[in-house]
Amino acid sequence: MILSHRRKIIIMPAENSIYMISYYKNWYRRCSMTEVHMFSCNNPDWFKSSEKIMVVISQLCKSYKVQHCCVTIILGGEKLLLKRMQLPSKKYAAAFSAMEWDEIVNDNGKKLFDVAYIGPAADGMNHDWMAAVYPYDLIMAFCTAFRQEENIVDIIDTLPSLLSRFYNDLSGTLYCQTETGTHICVYDQGILNAYQWCDGIPKEFLRWIENNEKKDMLYRPLMKMKEKWILPCIQKDCQKKLSNYHWQYPAAFFLPLL
Repeated sequence: MILSHRRKIIIMPAENSIYMISYYKNWYRRCSMTEVHMFSCNNPDWFKSSEKIMVVISQLCKSYKVQHCCVTIILGGEKLLLKRMQLPSKKYAAAFSAMEWDEIVNDNGKKLFDVAYIGPAADGMNHDWMAAVYPYDLIMAFCTAFRQEENIVDIIDTLPSLLSRFYNDLSGTLYCQTETGTHICVYDQGILNAYQWCDGIPKEFLRWIENNEKKDMLYRPLMKMKEKWILPCIQKDCQKKLSNYHWQYPAAFFLPLL
């Protein structure tokens, strides 16, 4: 089977479940046979242990016949660490080498990381970079489990990065609620500045919901910009796809990858 015409899978692990998109692309690079699934996990701490990850991914592959697929993994949550840094070089190799010595990579076990160039720093002399760090053993557990079912993990991405491609020119603090916690992302004109996972729902967000009687907004992404709460604007291309697929959150966040 030609690699470009394999079945493609996108997954995003969460506390109690795995959100999954399954699709194909035809000769014209258009998506076809798109399906959305939510795979429930019996153990709420399943993705904090490499052994449990192996078991759960094996179950997922068998349940949805995930074999000979190209897999994209979207990472978020408390294990994901993001760090923005300034370096004198804009070369990837130099930034990667500098990150190898950073304390967040070398503390508390082996980590897997990557760096992305943002642009020239405000001081006019350095360059801004963003580093993403995740426990090595957990990522390898995902990759090994999929590989055992004859799949290929070809992309590992982060939820904060994906959100910046789903929404248009984010500026402020974006809150994305789940059943167990909240992804908190800080952006400046579409560029990610910081990321944090919060167990539960932040008090200021709940206070705004209660004061404005907006309970229907509880599990919708909201942006706080200069003390004002707004619905973030979706990118035009993603809005068009959303109109076609009618996906709900968080599955809709996968649209930039299709």
